[in-house]
Amino acid sequence: MPRYFFDFADANELCQDDQGTDLPDAEAARVEAARALAAIVKDKADGSSRDFAMIVRTEKGEVLLHARIRFEIEMAH
Repeated sequence: MPRYFFDFADANELCQDDQGTDLPDAEAARVEAARALAAIVKDKADGSSRDFAMIVRTEKGEVLLHARIRFEIEMAH
């Protein structure tokens, strides 16, 4: 089973995954990236506009995908 590494980044930090997760294929890694990024944004959203990203790497260090979320709040006028 291939191992995928899920790195998280925002304007303030880059957290590299040094352990990885065994998943059956790239599609499973895509689904896991979406779920993990949504959970992180839920915990880190502080009301300010921010960009969040998840970078998924293969065991060989190749970037498989980038997942991004832009969190933004606009006040009504």
